[in-house]
Amino acid sequence: MKEVYIFQEEKIAGPFLLNDLHLKKISNNTFIYCEGFSKWLRAKNVPWMHDYINAANEIDSDTDTIPIALPAIKKIEITDKFFGYTLATKKERFMVFLINTCIYLMFLTVILMAVFSLFFLSDKQDLEEGFFSGFLGFYVKNSMNYVGIGIAVLIGFAFYPKFSGTIGHQFLGLKVISSKDGSDYNSAAQGIIRELLKSALSFFLIPFIWILWDNDNQNLYDKAANTYVVKKHYSETLFG
Repeated sequence: MKEVYIFQEEKIAGPFLLNDLHLKKISNNTFIYCEGFSKWLRAKNVPWMHDYINAANEIDSDTDTIPIALPAIKKIEITDKFFGYTLATKKERFMVFLINTCIYLMFLTVILMAVFSLFFLSDKQDLEEGFFSGFLGFYVKNSMNYVGIGIAVLIGFAFYPKFSGTIGHQFLGLKVISSKDGSDYNSAAQGIIRELLKSALSFFLIPFIWILWDNDNQNLYDKAANTYVVKKHYSETLFG
């Protein structure tokens, strides 16, 4: 488990386990150090520390005085690759896929049925073919082209700013973060790009099931978009 050192009142305290940090007086400007850091960092600059900051307790001045290096730490060998989060498992990622697929297919069916109904009623020649057989052909022809792209854009625009992911992610207590800095993937532009990459790569089987053998539980669209899917912190599931 992660161990954290705290620098307050010109003294180094710790190491503390993450569960112990709730009892410490940590402000935005408190310097912390964890194995894998190349230097001391302010708590506000470490994404996974946000749950442990007492915002009302600004006891530290915003000074540039950086604490001395820990004598026991001579070489940094381990990095906190996932920014204090736990990766979503392959099973959880698959469950997200199933939930999203069911919801989006229902949404897609309603849209295409409405469009086809107008087309069917305006073209009397299609009466010989029958509504449902004609709709089935129309559905297969159109469900994977521009309509799919439109839904990808809608998902990114509607859900990422609110959930940092999709409905499936929210339902399972997961979210999407940047693999570069650990920040939440919570802008419409980021969501649209990721969902368009997912939609495009879904036409190719191997890129879409890459997660089955990937150590970081990423699909190729995750790698292209520089994202991880992680489990939300407990406080995020309560208030997020």
